[in-house]
Amino acid sequence: MLILEENFYAATLLCLKFSILSLYRNIFRSSRRFYWCTWVANVLVAEWFLQVVLATNLQCIPIAAAWDPYVDGKCINYGVEALVAYIINISTDIFILRMPIPVVLKLTVSKAQKPSWIITSAADGREA
Repeated sequence: MLILEENFYAATLLCLKFSILSLYRNIFRSSRRFYWCTWVANVLVAEWFLQVVLATNLQCIPIAAAWDPYVDGKCINYGVEALVAYIINISTDIFILRMPIPVVLKLTVSKAQKPSWIITSAADGREA
């Protein structure tokens, strides 16, 4: 069950981050640089997902050695792998959260209107 849960956790985060990046592309269509940044972030998130899934599913060879102590097999140090995966996950979160800041700061509206303008422009389908 633990292996299955870890795969679902990674897939959920992958879909969540892909959807946020897709939203960014729809809101900030006019910036070509920002558009390519979202695709770079997509690649980083996909790499993280593959790392987690492969390390989780292949942490022991044979796979049954991960849960059965009587099966003789070779296992990786899953704690180190999990630490690396968490660091990459948090780094991509920070990168994704910081991405729109320069674009929002360049908007030609007052500082008080910027948060509400982004929300309404996304709902109306206007470009930023």
